Amino acid sequence: MMNSKIEDISRSDKISEPERGYESDMRYPQYWCKYEGVIISTNAWIELQEEAEKLLNTSILACENVRQHWKKIIEGFVPFGMRIVRPVKGKSKS
Repeated sequence: MMNSKIEDISRSDKISEPERGYESDMRYPQYWCKYEGVIISTNAWIELQEEAEKLLNTSILACENVRQHWKKIIEGFVPFGMRIVRPVKGKSKS
């Protein structure tokens, strides 16, 4: 997770876990409007990084803009202003 900033979140805060298949758009920069400011879990972030690395190594026809997007994700830069959070046990919002 290199350069990414992970925030703690209480159980009462909502994590926006996209449904399976929907998160695949996170891999492409043209879908920024779907994810601007979305909160995702550390697991979703790790999966996105792994998928970006796999795609970068196997997708020879991807345009340079998309390849740069994948490289940034792999390096730990969180796209679209998304926030990454990890739940904190016993911490609640006041």
